[in-house]
Amino acid sequence: MTAIVAVVLLLFVPACTQHQQHRGPADLKEYIEILERPDRDKEQKPDEVIKALNLDRYMTIADLG
Repeated sequence: MTAIVAVVLLLFVPACTQHQQHRGPADLKEYIEILERPDRDKEQKPDEVIKALNLDRYMTIADLG
């Protein structure tokens, strides 16, 4: 349980600082390309985040971007 809270907090803090600076994308097509670039998984390491959550077989997760 402590690990889950730690992971959530680590993911939440950058989101808070980014939210203050957030503005809509000037070029929607360019923004989508940034979000779908192949290197994004290498940077964000979603597989490692999911493993760190130690989910039980019947638990469900969602990416709420």
